[in-house]
Amino acid sequence: MNLWIIAPAAPLNDSRWLNFPQWTEVVVRAQTAAEARMLAGRMEQRLDADLTPTGNESHPFRSGFEDEKLYHVRRLEPRELPDTAAKGPPEVLHARQVTETP
Repeated sequence: MNLWIIAPAAPLNDSRWLNFPQWTEVVVRAQTAAEARMLAGRMEQRLDADLTPTGNESHPFRSGFEDEKLYHVRRLEPRELPDTAAKGPPEVLHARQVTETP
């Protein structure tokens, strides 16, 4: 199984972000980059489902991880994350969300 890192491709103040959550990095164990994007999107949906609406909000039906102009996906070499096992089921291993809005 491969390890992938998903990181922002667009500046954090880019209008393409709309109301998508912004993540500084997401590490995923998956066979392909496309599967890594899909797993990251599912993780985001689960987290979004747990949020209580605070006003007149509309939620997108898709994830920002699906947009190659928002996020790059790069395959990680095992030496880049020596403590992370490439063996195991496909899953999000680490995700860090942007804490400050630019």
